[in-house]
Amino acid sequence: MDLRGTVASDQSAALFAYSLTASSASYPPGKLTFPGLDPDRSYTLRLASPYTSLPGNGQSPLAWAEAALTGTPLELTGASLAHVGIQAPVLFPEQSILIELHATGSLGAAD
Repeated sequence: MDLRGTVASDQSAALFAYSLTASSASYPPGKLTFPGLDPDRSYTLRLASPYTSLPGNGQSPLAWAEAALTGTPLELTGASLAHVGIQAPVLFPEQSILIELHATGSLGAAD
């Protein structure tokens, strides 16, 4: 399992690539956590284009991925994303997905 990404210098957006580099010894895979985000801002999570469905082995849909695909992306704080994270999807070896995060404003602030 490999997660790499980049966060904008103003922490307003980030792009992370999650890849399964080999067969996993555990099922389901662990959580994905996203370092470098502003802990006091909220972020929406989206699958980067061109995904219209989550690749993988047909596991039960993940709530965050389904929400992103239906146009109502999950919104979590940077602190939650950094410390708790989200459930990683089950992918076949050598598959990857791109996850976009966009800040929606400060925690509790109007957009």
